[in-house]
Amino acid sequence: MTAPPQLSSRLREDLSRLSPEVSAVVARTLQENLRPCLLVESKRVSQAPLHRGALGRMLGLRTDEPRLPLLDSKLGGTPYTLGPMEQGRWFLGQLNFAQLPPSVPGLPRRGLLAFDGVRGHSAFGLSFTSRWYPRPTEEEAAPARNVSRLGRFEAALHFRESWSLPCWEDLQSLLPDEVWWLSDDVDEWQRESGMCDARCHRLGGHRSFGQDSLGVFEPPTGLSKDFREYEQLFRLNFDNAADFSWGSNQVYLLVHRDDLAAQRFDRLAFAVAND
Repeated sequence: MTAPPQLSSRLREDLSRLSPEVSAVVARTLQENLRPCLLVESKRVSQAPLHRGALGRMLGLRTDEPRLPLLDSKLGGTPYTLGPMEQGRWFLGQLNFAQLPPSVPGLPRRGLLAFDGVRGHSAFGLSFTSRWYPRPTEEEAAPARNVSRLGRFEAALHFRESWSLPCWEDLQSLLPDEVWWLSDDVDEWQRESGMCDARCHRLGGHRSFGQDSLGVFEPPTGLSKDFREYEQLFRLNFDNAADFSWGSNQVYLLVHRDDLAAQRFDRLAFAVAND
């Protein structure tokens, strides 16, 4: 795992204005609450899209076939599935945990998680669902025919070790009352150190600040309706490489803490927030 980021020069300078005791508490709290995560970057694998709209088809514009291996982590392309994709479901992407760096506590060390879009009631007309395969093999996979995809392009996923902090509301509850004005310093430190990167999706880590104002929260049947009982498993931003977007919204795949402890990933919650 990469070393935790050191406090920024601006943050250290502002801490020096506090009493030594308070400064030490703040510095220790920030460092002790860093949590490992993986930043997820996408890279388009072909120049032509996998599908085109009516005009593109009428003009005979070129399309490309999926290229990435069936079990790869990716957005778009050929989904891993054990049966035909249901009508009205759009393949979004999948994560093969066996391909991930083993540096984030709680994440499985094997298994494949696929996630799809379905018609829903969010601001952009989509809801989400997931498929969990504990031991995926190509021999068991069903042929992928007539697959509908959310993104027009296929994109490979690459994983980079990083760190995350609690959102400011959570962090502030751990800090002395008189240091509320440090929020800008903390935000700047996260940007400068690479902890915050709007181009990346994110696996693991603390929950993002947008979850304090969820527009949609869909818990699994029979599980708690309190989003605070769930850990953030995967955060999906817009993606230029795969060519899908939901504006300023972010989509979250959440796992209940009890399920995370049991390494059970077959019933995830989904949430949408406008950040």
